[in-house]
Parts: sequence; C-alpha cells; structure tokens
Amino acid sequence: MTRHATRFGAYHLDPMPSQPQIAICHGLFVSEDERGHGLGHQLKKEQEAQLKKDLFDYALCTCDGGNAAQQAVLEKAGWNKVDTFHNSKTGGQTQVWGRRVQEISTSTEADETNSQEYGIWFRNGPAYSTLSERVDMDLARVLHGVYVNTDMAAHFVLDDLHEMARKALP
Repeated sequence: MTRHATRFGAYHLDPMPSQPQIAICHGLFVSEDERGHGLGHQLKKEQEAQLKKDLFDYALCTCDGGNAAQQAVLEKAGWNKVDTFHNSKTGGQTQVWGRRVQEISTSTEADETNSQEYGIWFRNGPAYSTLSERVDMDLARVLHGVYVNTDMAAHFVLDDLHEMARKALP
C-alpha cells in the first residue's frame, strides 16, 4: 500500500492485483478541521498527478452513496460513475467510479514527460525520433511495475539496464 499524505489529508494508490496498470485509489480524506475550503479538490489533483507520474492507464475508486462532498470532488475532476450497488457490509449504497489516467490534464501538456525518478525522457505515443527514445520508453514500461516508488538501489539497477540495452542495440 502506498500512502501519500499532506498537512490536510491523505490518499492511497495501489495497483490492482494481476492488472498493474489499473490503480485502486482509496482512503482519500481531508482532516475534519480542514474541510469546507476546497482542499478535497486540491488533494484529488495531487492524486491525479501521482497517477500520471506512476504511469497508470486507468484508476478506480469507491464512494459511499451518501457522501455528496466526495461525489462533487469526483465529478469536478472528470471521473465517471461506473456502478452503484447495495453494500452488504455497510447497509448503504456504494458507488464505483473510474477515470482514464491519460485523459487527466491540468494544463496543455507536451508529448514528453520527464521522470525524475528514472532519469529518462520518454515519449507518449507510437512515434520515436531516435532508437534511444524507444529504448528509454521500453525500459521505463518494463521497470514501472517493479519500481513504482524508486529508491536509490532501484535507480542504479535502472541505470545499469539502460546502459546494457544501449550497448546491445546496433
């Protein structure tokens, strides 16, 4: 479980078992004494930026059917209500919400994304201007599932693999 916390709240992001490109978003909350100031919207934006940074393709979350504040945050952020069902544990209604991660945009974005963790420039899309760009993208995709939260050791492993791949290609 990966927890992301701020001074006013927190959220969790986890890959779905056997479907690691789908994020399960859960535990988003704003501290009671901080509510009513739009911080839920700010926290959702931070969560969405993290989803993009972690290269997820799709995100899912649930919401209590009676939680109008959370529903408003999800709607404003462009999430879609997928389903509603009776929750046998809580006795209430639970909503399932989803969002395509690459559709998340806070501004006009260039085709390139710089990943500080990997030290690699990679291009979103099928066209690559050099073989080097293709190697970078493939390595980032392969290692993403293993090193989502890169620490120093993982960074060195990535550097070694990156260098070996560059030497092996013509």
